[in-house]
Amino acid sequence: MTIKDSQCRPISPANMDWSGFSAAQKSAFEQAFNLQPSHRSESAKKYRELSSQLSNFAVWYNLGLVEAAAGNLHDAESALKKSAHLNPQLRETFKLLSEVQQALGKSSEAKASLNRYRQL
Repeated sequence: MTIKDSQCRPISPANMDWSGFSAAQKSAFEQAFNLQPSHRSESAKKYRELSSQLSNFAVWYNLGLVEAAAGNLHDAESALKKSAHLNPQLRETFKLLSEVQQALGKSSEAKASLNRYRQL
């Protein structure tokens, strides 16, 4: 399986609690989400810009997903680790993180991430 074949899906703006976010932040997230998957590089750019403004697990997860699909595995791993730190209960983060780590040849880390996914 390649990362592009992953069954993981981005977190939709409709599934988020927007309390505490500005209208501009919500709009930026929606724009980045709507660019996926046809404009991955532009979507990743928007998520990166948004991540510099706030620490939200969904921003980092979606950034990791876009980076993984684009083949930027080191950047994907970094974003997914940040997402996991911010929300250690989001199963999908650990599944995708395991796939990325496996693709990077980090078998022991991939196994640990997969085990965490299975525990949740």
